[in-house]
Amino acid sequence: MKKISNDIGKNICKPDFYLLTWIFMVGSFFGYCWETAYSFVLSGHYCNMQGVVYGPFVQIYGFGFVLLTIFSYQIRNRNIFSVFVLSSGVGTAFEYFSSVLQEKILGVISWDYSKSMYDLNGRVDLKATIVWGVLSVLFVKYLYPWFCRKRSRMTRKKPIKIATFALAAFMTVDLAITMGATYRQRQRYLGIEATNSVQVFFDQHYPDNPRIKFVD
Repeated sequence: MKKISNDIGKNICKPDFYLLTWIFMVGSFFGYCWETAYSFVLSGHYCNMQGVVYGPFVQIYGFGFVLLTIFSYQIRNRNIFSVFVLSSGVGTAFEYFSSVLQEKILGVISWDYSKSMYDLNGRVDLKATIVWGVLSVLFVKYLYPWFCRKRSRMTRKKPIKIATFALAAFMTVDLAITMGATYRQRQRYLGIEATNSVQVFFDQHYPDNPRIKFVD
């Protein structure tokens, strides 16, 4: 019987702008599909769970996958168990501090694990930690090597290079508008009237998102 190797790093390339951009986009889209499906299972009806103003994306997953990519390259020569344990820790820390930053900067609560049996301040829980580890192993072993095999096309074909820069520019603007719209919704939540043209613009074009919960 042929022995299965634990070498997971031989097909992993060094992350670069092209690779990270596409991984961010794919990760964000995966997050939208996952959150929408999960919401449907819990509620029994469709709810649009996109995390940005434009497009079917949940950006926190995109940033998470980018972090996994960079981290995976650093631990590419580790065995599967090590990848699971280390990535679980890194993913959990990322989720925790993302929750803290959202709350401190925008006053937003995007997730709450306080009803879970094994949670930490409602920001992370044991189930999410295990999911981080499993996703990381699958990502390192299968998805990341696939991206690496496609990487040469990204830098060799001009249309793909143009598309990469266009997507990066689009998501940068999308994220900036999303942050502005969320911040302005927070101001409306606090009863702060619009005092300049930028605030008026956000009030007119980006109404309240009922899914957003603010810290009192």
